[in-house]
Amino acid sequence: YSIVQELAEQLERTESEEIDLILKTYSIRLSISKETINLIEGASLWIINFLKYTTDEDSKDIEISSDLSFLGRIILPDRLFELPVYSEGNVSDPLMYQIPIVARNIISGIPRLEKVGDILYHIYENMDGTGFPDKLQSWQIPLESRILRVALDYCDIMRYHNIKSSDALSILKKYTNQLYDQRVVILFEQYILSILKLEGEIDEISISIQNMEPGMQLSRDIYTNNGLKLLNAGNYLTEAIITKIISHNTTDPILGFIYIKK
Repeated sequence: YSIVQELAEQLERTESEEIDLILKTYSIRLSISKETINLIEGASLWIINFLKYTTDEDSKDIEISSDLSFLGRIILPDRLFELPVYSEGNVSDPLMYQIPIVARNIISGIPRLEKVGDILYHIYENMDGTGFPDKLQSWQIPLESRILRVALDYCDIMRYHNIKSSDALSILKKYTNQLYDQRVVILFEQYILSILKLEGEIDEISISIQNMEPGMQLSRDIYTNNGLKLLNAGNYLTEAIITKIISHNTTDPILGFIYIKK
C-alpha cells in the first residue's frame, strides 16, 4: 500500500465529494428529480455499450456527465427553468447559448474531468451542423454528447408538454438526422419501451440473433449500426431472411435487439 495509492484514493474521494456537492446544489436550484437523473444515466450507459467498446473510464465519464447534464442551466432565470433548450427544432431562448460554456467552466475546476467538460460542452451540437457552441456535425460530435442530447431532450419534452412517452419519442424521431443521431434515438426507444416499460407491457419480446426462428414476425424495423434499415416491422422471418441478417451482422452489426410479436 504505497503513498501514491493513498494519494490517488484521496483525490478520488475529493473529486466524488465535489461532484456530489455540485449535483446537490444545482438539483435544488433547478428542481431536477433523482428519477430524471437516474433515467438519463441508465439510458446513456445502456446505449453506449451497443455503440462502442467501453472501458471502466468511459463508463465513469458518461455516468458523471449524466449526473451533471443539467449543470449549465444553473445560470438561467426562473422563467426559463421549465423551458426546453430546443423547441420545434430551434433554440427556445438566446440565454440557452450560455449553457455549455457555464457547464464546462464549472467542471474545469475539478481535476481529471476534462473529458466530462467536453461532453457537456458539446451536448447541443446538432447532427446537421446547426447546433452550438461550435457547429460540429455528425461524427465530429462526441458520442457521449449525442447520447445525452437525446435523453435530455426526451426529459425536457416530457416535463414541458406533459405527454406520453410514445408521443415524446415521436418528436425525437421527427428530428432524427437533423438534431439527433438516428442510432441513439432507435436505442433510446428500445430502452424506454422495452427496458423501463414506461408505456406498460407491449405485445413483443426482444431476442438475440442466435434465437431467431422461421415464422417469427418482426414488431419493429431492424436497423444496422451504420443506420441501414435492413427489414421493416411486420415481416415474417424465413430461413433466407435469417441467413441474410446473420451475414450482414458480421460486417455491419444489428443495432440493439431484434423485436418480435408475442
